[in-house]
Amino acid sequence: MTVFQLGGKEHCQNSGSESLSSLSLGLEEGCTLQGLIDDLKKEIESKDLVLRGRHDEMEQLRLELSNQNRQLNQYRTRQEMFEGEKSALLQKIAGLEESVDDQNRTIAMLNVEKMKLLRQVEDLKETLHQYRDNLQKTSEEKVAIEDECKNQLVTISNLRVALEETKRNGSSSVSFFSGLRYSQPAVPQAYRDSYLHANNGKDETVDYPHLPTALSPTLTNARPPNACSNSSDNSSPQPSNTVGASAAPAGDYWTAIGRAFVLHELVENLQLEVILLSEQLNDAFKENLSKDNELDHYRDSNLQLRCQLADLSRELADLKDISDAMDMRQELSEQKQRLFALLKDDVKLLQDQMNGVRGEIVSHQQDLGHLSYFREKCAEMERLHELELSQQRSKHSSELKQLRREIESLSNQLAGSADTTRQHEQMVESLATLQTTILKLDEHNRLLQKTIQSYQENRVQLEQQLGGSQQQLAMVRQELDELRARNDEQEGRIEALKAEKERIAGELLMQRKMCKCGFNNTSSTGSRERAKVPLSHSLQKQLAQKTLEATRAQEELLQRTEEWKRRETDYVNHRVRASEQATELIEQLSELKGRFSNVQQAAHMKDELIERLQQSLRDANRKYTNRQDQLTELEAKNVNLSDALERARQEALLCEKRCTEELSNARRCSMDQKNQLQQYERQINRLRVEVDAVREKSDQISSERDVLRDECQSLRERLAKYEGKESALCEVVKSNQDELALKASRVIELEETNRKLTQNFQQLNEFQENLTKQYQLAQQELEQLRDRSKKLLEFKHQTLATKDLTRKSVAEWKEREAQYCQEIGRLKKRTELLEQDRSKLIGKLNAYHRDNTILSRRQSQQSHQPQPPSRQHSPYDDNRRSYNLTPLHQTFYPPDAFKLVRSTSDPNCNESDELLQKVEYTCNQLQQIRRFWHQGLKEVFPPEP
Repeated sequence: MTVFQLGGKEHCQNSGSESLSSLSLGLEEGCTLQGLIDDLKKEIESKDLVLRGRHDEMEQLRLELSNQNRQLNQYRTRQEMFEGEKSALLQKIAGLEESVDDQNRTIAMLNVEKMKLLRQVEDLKETLHQYRDNLQKTSEEKVAIEDECKNQLVTISNLRVALEETKRNGSSSVSFFSGLRYSQPAVPQAYRDSYLHANNGKDETVDYPHLPTALSPTLTNARPPNACSNSSDNSSPQPSNTVGASAAPAGDYWTAIGRAFVLHELVENLQLEVILLSEQLNDAFKENLSKDNELDHYRDSNLQLRCQLADLSRELADLKDISDAMDMRQELSEQKQRLFALLKDDVKLLQDQMNGVRGEIVSHQQDLGHLSYFREKCAEMERLHELELSQQRSKHSSELKQLRREIESLSNQLAGSADTTRQHEQMVESLATLQTTILKLDEHNRLLQKTIQSYQENRVQLEQQLGGSQQQLAMVRQELDELRARNDEQEGRIEALKAEKERIAGELLMQRKMCKCGFNNTSSTGSRERAKVPLSHSLQKQLAQKTLEATRAQEELLQRTEEWKRRETDYVNHRVRASEQATELIEQLSELKGRFSNVQQAAHMKDELIERLQQSLRDANRKYTNRQDQLTELEAKNVNLSDALERARQEALLCEKRCTEELSNARRCSMDQKNQLQQYERQINRLRVEVDAVREKSDQISSERDVLRDECQSLRERLAKYEGKESALCEVVKSNQDELALKASRVIELEETNRKLTQNFQQLNEFQENLTKQYQLAQQELEQLRDRSKKLLEFKHQTLATKDLTRKSVAEWKEREAQYCQEIGRLKKRTELLEQDRSKLIGKLNAYHRDNTILSRRQSQQSHQPQPPSRQHSPYDDNRRSYNLTPLHQTFYPPDAFKLVRSTSDPNCNESDELLQKVEYTCNQLQQIRRFWHQGLKEVFPPEP
């Protein structure tokens, strides 16, 4: 007990002693005191009625406070919903701004690509015109070359017939050698002209052999001395008929000359055949040169066509990619229009909601004082959340930029390579990372919502505590005022009683003075004087009445003194408690004042933030209108671009058809060239056979030349013997020697021509090998073109498959996002329900704790106070039982616990120790239950960092 309580007890004991001394003096004043006691009872009953009315009013006020708290919670939830929607709309607006920027960039890129495509289309048109002109020229040249080939084939067939006829004539000319003359045959001028024309006017390759002019007269006119006169004819000489027996060596001579003439004729025929063959070979060489030039021209045209086909295929691939990109852009534009329509609806709804919220804010401005602390905490949390969101937005923006760059690089790689599977995996991984980031953001938002809700609950609890403390202060102040009034009234009554006591004492003294019996206070003297002095009958009656009234008044005074003592002790205890509670409330008020100042600052910051958000909303609306105008312009441009793309597609299809036709024509030309090459190969094989025959003939001629050289050597030896005998024979020998020299020179020339023919044959072989190599290269290029076309088709199918996969992945991502939003809403509802359960549990636990504290305090008071003597059960217990325990305590505590909790004004409160033990046991159990629930709540709702 405190010093104040001890002082109060001493004061009440002194006042009790003074009242007893004063009441002992005035026993006759019992009637007036009885009236005062009745008045006090009436006042007490009236005050009890007033207190019951106050209790009812307090319950009504509590119900109103609970309703206001519910409304505040509803407003908070609405405000949170509006803030969440506002943040979501801001995020959507930021995302739409970024998408609009990206679309502007893509539109600029598409415009540039459109200009490039228009230029390329113009270039393609020019190249197509050039291709058509070149094709017409090549077709005309092809027709001319085919005509020339036909003519050449006809000439080759005619030459072959002529060669066969010359071969037959050469074989028949040997049998008719006897009818030939010894005159020199005239060289035909046509052969010389054709040879000069074949050799481009150069007469260096072949020199026609000329027999000496002196041979003809000697053979035709001159005769030997022993010869016959009829030797001038062209028949074969018969020396046995013209010359005698002595001329046998002359017969051998003439046979040799005949053989020489035969060989001369054969050599001349061979020379003519060789001239014809050389002309044919020269013509064939010229034809081969012309064919080489034509093949070079065809190669150049084929290469040009291939280059143009490659360019066209590339341009077609680019056009296909651009068409796919435009399809994607159209889909994106449709999605953008849908999103903008949804945003318009959301903005309208938000505007309506904002108008409703403004009306609610105007109607509930009086609740801002209660929401100040919550606003401060919300402002702090929003600052932290905005900082984190700004950091996360910067990170996510950088990540999104990196992802966009990666997507652009992946799209370029898709356009340039065939590794689509890896790129698809990378896209899937990027989508997975985006989903993980979205999940992380959802978890972070959940944590923030939990923290905000915990701060809201703390604020609500503090507001409840503040309202309870204010109510308690009001109650304490009222009770203090009442107690002061009661004290003043009691002091006034005590003064009145003292005055009455003095008046009664004066009357008694007057009666004593007037009375002649000598009445005294002591019993012994009184009995003696009464015995001595007789009193009147009336005085005796009055004394008896006065004594009875004095005894009654004394008993009532004793009871009142006891009640006054009890009330004084209660008042002192209550005043001590009120002082403690006042100090606690003053401390809480100081804390609440600081919090209120912080809340006011936070509210001011919140107002500024709301103004900024409104300004940002206005700016966003302006940007939105500007972007809508830009979007309309872009839609018009997109429509124009789509029309241009359709036109380009149609032109590309026409170009494809033309290219396919040109490819078919080129294939036909290549097949024709192949057939011509096969014909040339056949002709070359025939020429090889003919050259082999010529080689055999040249070998035979060389063998005959060797034989003739041997014979000439023998003839020279013989002529050396007959030099001095016959001059004519010498002249003939000289002429024969000259002829032999000419024949030798002719043979040398034939060897040179043979060597040239071999060189030409080698060149033809090399040309044939080059033609075969070029044909193989052309086939390889055609195979490469086929492979590339197949690869392009595969790449097209793969790109379409990847496009479908991306669309499916986007659809799945949207479905997942919708599922995540549904799960988030469900979890929000669940958290709200859990928070409601938590608040209810906390309220119950607080009630349990409050009851426990009340019981512990009452037990401590019961242990410190002296126990009065026990008594029997009184109706006071039954009257006060309903005001002692709550329904919660009646479920936990034993049924006799109200005896310990009832008011201390009952003087007969003396219970056994068993009941105290039971109550202590129940208190311990309640404390354990409270700890268990507190720990469980901590585990379920952990404190946030």
